[in-house]
Amino acid sequence: MLVSQKPVQSVAVMVLLVFIVAHCQVNERRAVTEHQLMHDRGRSIQSLKRLIWLSTAMEGLHTAQTRSSSLSSIPGSLHTEKHSV
Repeated sequence: MLVSQKPVQSVAVMVLLVFIVAHCQVNERRAVTEHQLMHDRGRSIQSLKRLIWLSTAMEGLHTAQTRSSSLSSIPGSLHTEKHSV
């Protein structure tokens, strides 16, 4: 009886090893996928921060239309003087 249990035990150990190795490979793939997801998330957050910074920086800029209207209100500016020939 001991002789017949030895092959059964070795087959059970082999099946267990195959199951463990296959399970570990699935976890590695999941880790790579999660790593890529976190990388993509970090890039999108960085892009959003850049867009927010750019929009706040552009709020402080003056457009040409605003500048020309403010220059015409200054007395003696070139925009308000009329030259006669």
